[in-house]
Amino acid sequence: MSNFQTKTKIRKKYICFGKIIRRSKSHSNFPTIRATGMMSCNDQFQEMYAGLLGDPMTNGPQLPTRILASLSAGFTAALFSMPFDLIKSRLMAQKPDPLTGEMPYKGVVDCITKIMRTEGPLGFYNGFSAYYGRCAPHAMIVLLSKDSITKAYRNAFE
Repeated sequence: MSNFQTKTKIRKKYICFGKIIRRSKSHSNFPTIRATGMMSCNDQFQEMYAGLLGDPMTNGPQLPTRILASLSAGFTAALFSMPFDLIKSRLMAQKPDPLTGEMPYKGVVDCITKIMRTEGPLGFYNGFSAYYGRCAPHAMIVLLSKDSITKAYRNAFE
């Protein structure tokens, strides 16, 4: 695949993300965006690992290429979604201070600023290994299943 084709493919994926965000009526589309990003990254990682492993991808990617790509796509999805999930979890789990009765966070922006101030930028990734340990198997199952179903469909109708 040429450099121009790769850039065009990536550009189309960003346009897709923009349409999802613009057309959404609520913030409940975050899992959809994360899944779309995971699938997009998987395609890019498959091409990258196929080149590194010498996989011709004539009848779809071979199993080592698929496994490495799904692990990497799961890592990327976890890396980009972790800060949002952490903020959501902190806001959902907050309890009023027993002395003052005030909540620790007033909202999303207050939560972000307090995390940045007290824990620094890496504070948004506290517990990343456990989060990735939860996301990676999910990503692998979804992406390997998608590849298997796509391969079976192509074999059945070609």
